[in-house]
Amino acid sequence: MKIDDYKYLPRMYRSLYENKPAIEEGKVWAEFDKHLSRARVALLSSAGLSLRSQQPPFDVERERREPTWGDASYRLIPRATEPSELAISHLHIRNDDVLADPNIALPLAPLADLVESGFVGGATAEHVSVMGYQGWYDDALDRWRDETAPAIARALKEQDADGVVLAPV
Repeated sequence: MKIDDYKYLPRMYRSLYENKPAIEEGKVWAEFDKHLSRARVALLSSAGLSLRSQQPPFDVERERREPTWGDASYRLIPRATEPSELAISHLHIRNDDVLADPNIALPLAPLADLVESGFVGGATAEHVSVMGYQGWYDDALDRWRDETAPAIARALKEQDADGVVLAPV
């Protein structure tokens, strides 16, 4: 009996494992040459966080209907946001755990402590939240590359961010 190892995975995974992986020609990272005590830092969470009373939630209803789809939008979360102001829209994590302590998904308080101690120079006025699960529908990765990522980069550049701390969930 032949076992289909890919049966319950998105189609994209099959091509990743069956074909030769792409090899990057240049660096896929940027050097961080500024001393952290002089740097302005932004946070980027993949928890699907939004401001409860001010922003629309991420579209989990469409994802329920179309399991290979993921909401490629993003939300800007102000630095001074209180945990009680946050809502979460994510089908692939335990939302109650994140809401019990949002710092596990968007470490606002730890970053504020690092800034206050002088270890980090500053924090951006706004941080970013995305829905970490991204489906493998036809143009999902193109939309991220061509629209979402450049928009996030522009928003962080406008805030003079020197670096971004990724907070994956």
